[in-house]
Amino acid sequence: MSEEKLLSLKAAAEYLGITEKRLKELSDHGVIPAYRVAGLYLRFKKNQLQKLKGKITNIQSQYSQYQETRSSFTRDVVYTTKDRVKDFWHFYDFYIISVVLIATILFMIFKHTL
Repeated sequence: MSEEKLLSLKAAAEYLGITEKRLKELSDHGVIPAYRVAGLYLRFKKNQLQKLKGKITNIQSQYSQYQETRSSFTRDVVYTTKDRVKDFWHFYDFYIISVVLIATILFMIFKHTL
């Protein structure tokens, strides 16, 4: 029984004729099947890439349209100062209240000792 050799990121990108960065993006979004070896290295099966090789230009154009749509959506969002203050308070309210409470207690302690 022969074991299929997995292609590295660089070899797979060369095989498909795209950049390594684009191949990684496509695999991260599940467009191209990839396998992680030791949790670090991306590897690809050559027979799966053969099936996608003819479709790669179509896949790239669809992915580019997706990226353009996504970036135009995020570009239209306005993040005001009021929203920033709300977010700051939401994430740091416990710490702010704790500091004020500790400062108040310390003030009361030192007020009576002086």
